[in-house]
Amino acid sequence: MAGLDKRDKRADLPEPLPRGFLDRRRAAERVSVRRYPPSPELAHIIDNHFIIEWSLTPERTEPQRLLPSPQANLIVAPGSASVFGVHTGLRVDMLQGAGRVVGSRFRIGGLRPYLDRPVTSLTGGSASARLVSGMADTQFIATLSREQDDGDVICALTSILAASVPLADPAIDLVEAMVDAMRQAGGPMRVETIAKQFCVTLRQVQRLFHDYVGVPPKWVVRRYRLQETALRLASADQASIAAIAAELGYFDQAHLTRDFRALFGCSPKQYRVSSERVAP
Repeated sequence: MAGLDKRDKRADLPEPLPRGFLDRRRAAERVSVRRYPPSPELAHIIDNHFIIEWSLTPERTEPQRLLPSPQANLIVAPGSASVFGVHTGLRVDMLQGAGRVVGSRFRIGGLRPYLDRPVTSLTGGSASARLVSGMADTQFIATLSREQDDGDVICALTSILAASVPLADPAIDLVEAMVDAMRQAGGPMRVETIAKQFCVTLRQVQRLFHDYVGVPPKWVVRRYRLQETALRLASADQASIAAIAAELGYFDQAHLTRDFRALFGCSPKQYRVSSERVAP
C-alpha cells in the first residue's frame, strides 16, 4: 500500500473538508477528515477510505450538516457498522465530545455487485456491514477498534474488504463516467444530453441509475448544481443569486431558489447571510 505510506507522512497536515460538508468554516475547527486511496484489489469498487475525527468539550453537542451524495458508504463507528445507500435529503449528524468513525466510500455504482437487487432498494436506508465485510458486525468493529494508527486501521479495513470483494462490473465504469460528466463545470444539464453523449437511449440511462446509483439522473444533476450554489454563496464570491442561477443552467432565479429551499430549508439569500455570520 505505497499510496497509504505516502499519505501517512502528511498526516500532520490539515486536509480540506470534502465538498459535501456544510458550515465549512465552523466544521473545520472541530472535524478532521483524512482520506486514503484504495488498494489495487479494491479500486474497481472503492473510491476512497476515510477516517473522521472530531473533538468537542464533553458537554457540547453540535450538528454537522452534510449534503447527500450519489455514492454509498460503509461506516464503522463504536457500536455500529453499516452500509448506507444514497440519502436524498440533507443529513444532520450530532457530534458530541470526541470520537472517530472509519469508513469507505464506494465508487458510483460500486455497491451494486454486492446486491441481488437494484441499489434503489437501499436508497434512504442502510444494511448490516456484513453485506461487504463477510463477518459479524461486532467482530468487524472490534477488529478496527484495536488499531489506532491510520495506516494500521486502513490496512485492517482493506484486508477485511478484500476477502469478499466481488468481480469487476463494467457498468460501474459507464455510470461513473456519466456522473463525472454531470459534475463538471459546464457539464450537461439534461438527461437527454447524457444519453446522446454516451450513445445510449434515455430509458437505458434511467434504468442504469435505478439499478446502480439508487436515484434518478435528474436528481444527480440537481444535487451538483445545488452543491456548487452553496459553495459559491459561502465563499467571498459576491456574484448575484440571479447570476449564479444563470451560470448553473437554471431557467431563472426563482427555480434555483425553489430547489435550494427544498434541500437546505432556507433561501439562497438566507444561506449567504448565515455563512457570513460565521466568517472569521
